[in-house]
Amino acid sequence: MLGKIKFIVLALLLTSMSSCSSDNDYKPEILPEGKEYLVTVTVSEDASIHKVMAVIYEGEAAKNEVISDLNETTWSKIYRKADTENFSFTTQGLGQTDASKIEIEVTLEGKVVGEAVALGKSLTATVVIHAENEPKKDKIKKGTL
Repeated sequence: MLGKIKFIVLALLLTSMSSCSSDNDYKPEILPEGKEYLVTVTVSEDASIHKVMAVIYEGEAAKNEVISDLNETTWSKIYRKADTENFSFTTQGLGQTDASKIEIEVTLEGKVVGEAVALGKSLTATVVIHAENEPKKDKIKKGTL
């Protein structure tokens, strides 16, 4: 009887030790670095969103996401972008009249940093957020010498 109790206790100890070792292998999901941008797409009552495309790129390195076959009237998602990365967001939809509207709004910390609007039956709108440290192009001044 005492042998059976020792066997059961030993089996329980080994079981609990094996479950604890798997906890050590836990790797939390790593979120990409960067600031959080909330992208929101809305349409008028007579239109629908059919495709959204996001590209975060720096030089030739790019991360793409395409979500198609949507039939939504509103859509939103949070994206992370580092200061050195550019961000391009395009959405397509269909309207029923020339007054149908699709709108993209990109916010950072509650402040609108980019927006685009398109009107018509075939709706396409694009917003581009440039890298914060991207060199500014000098404006060419016209004049006489």
